[in-house]
Amino acid sequence: MGEALEDHPVVINCTGLGSRELVNDQQLYPIRGQTIRIKPNGFNQIVFDDEGPNKVAIIVPRTHDTILGTTWQKDDWNTAIDPEDTKDILRRCANLNPPGS
Repeated sequence: MGEALEDHPVVINCTGLGSRELVNDQQLYPIRGQTIRIKPNGFNQIVFDDEGPNKVAIIVPRTHDTILGTTWQKDDWNTAIDPEDTKDILRRCANLNPPGS
């Protein structure tokens, strides 16, 4: 790690849950995010809402699927899919693009 800091002014740590041990920094903590992949449904806009009652909600259509999300759970070490988070993501994304709009 020291060599990277010597050669570059900024280093981005993308090692995930192992970061704390890798760099021996107990102040590091995860922020858990959960997303959903669905089949394309004709929606063709990227939508991101980080204010209001939706908390954080995103819709990102891609070529072969659409990503719906997300959660933002500080200091949450859970790596399992949470069915309640899935329901909440679907509800928030539906609020972004109500049927018939």
